[in-house]
Amino acid sequence: MSMLMFVYFLLFLFGFLSVSLSQSNATVKCPLDFSIQSRLAEASRHSNDANMQCQLIRQGIGLVQSDYLRRTNSFLISDAFTEPCWQTVQSLFDKYPNHFDIRTVCGIQTHIFTQGCRNLTTRAQYEAKNSKFTLNSVVEACNQSLQIGEACATCTTSISALEPSYERGRNSDYNSDCIYYKCIYAAAFSNSFGPAYKHNVECLFALTFDRSESAKKHGEHLIIACSASGFLIFVMSFAVFWWLWRYKLKMIRSKKDALDSTSSDLDSICGDTTLIKFSFSEVEKATKNFSKLNIIGSGGFGNVYKGVLLDGTEVALKRFKNCSSAGDAGFSHEVEVIASVRHVNLVALRGYCIAMTQFEVIPDRPTPITADVDGMENSFSSTGISSMSSFSTY
Repeated sequence: MSMLMFVYFLLFLFGFLSVSLSQSNATVKCPLDFSIQSRLAEASRHSNDANMQCQLIRQGIGLVQSDYLRRTNSFLISDAFTEPCWQTVQSLFDKYPNHFDIRTVCGIQTHIFTQGCRNLTTRAQYEAKNSKFTLNSVVEACNQSLQIGEACATCTTSISALEPSYERGRNSDYNSDCIYYKCIYAAAFSNSFGPAYKHNVECLFALTFDRSESAKKHGEHLIIACSASGFLIFVMSFAVFWWLWRYKLKMIRSKKDALDSTSSDLDSICGDTTLIKFSFSEVEKATKNFSKLNIIGSGGFGNVYKGVLLDGTEVALKRFKNCSSAGDAGFSHEVEVIASVRHVNLVALRGYCIAMTQFEVIPDRPTPITADVDGMENSFSSTGISSMSSFSTY
């Protein structure tokens, strides 16, 4: 009975260990980043020629190993990750047309991830094999953009001086690993852009990235540049608009102040006279909106219009040409003088108009401030901001 229980216990333990190991293998993830290979151009991923395909696979693995070395300072991975990493390589290749078993056709074995060249496993061990002069020479030659052919040639020439070198009598796998170590190390530490930079990939591993990837990045950079330029133009336009608005507002206020001053002067005159203060709309109706057909004369200060008031009274209106503060003062003075003059041969002053009108930028038709004085009409409006007018009957 005790023997039977012991057998059951062994079977249970064996089953438990088997399940645990299978679950452990299922959860083990390869530490190498093979997503870099998915960015390679189609011509760098597969070929119809088997020998060329094997070479591309080996170069792609070297690129991934260089990225791992840069991140961890280690060339090799633990034996526990060998099978998951190899399955990742094979699964990526199985997505390409004309795929095959890599180990059978190419002869690339799993020890490529765990043994390498002369059992050199870390960056420190590899650098100990080379003099500081050699390492510095490689950095000096390779730490630049390798896009230009001459720069790439200088870099690869300096890399050839790294140890360990090719050894006669050794098998091809051994020498191949040692040769790849040179490019793996140089791509990881001799160029500040890193192994996954497109020009480093082209020069050191003879691979190319998809054009669509670089075009996408170029498009993103272009969008950012255009957005920044558009924002800058918007800010500058807003600043210019704000400055012009402030300037215009300042001019309007100064004109209004001058107009208020003139109006105050005329109101004080009207207090002692019978002058009528007309509205600007009354002036426009009287002159049919300052029609050219109503012009009956002109002088140095402006045109004289014939007009008819709402009560049927015919009048002459003089419209000043300018809106300067000096013109406003001159208009007030003219109104004051004419209002105080009485003679049988002179037409009596009937009234005046002071009004603010909307600014216009039509050069041939400025908006006026009109004034009609003694059968002659005055108006200030060269700027189209304000107009003053006084009226008198014929």
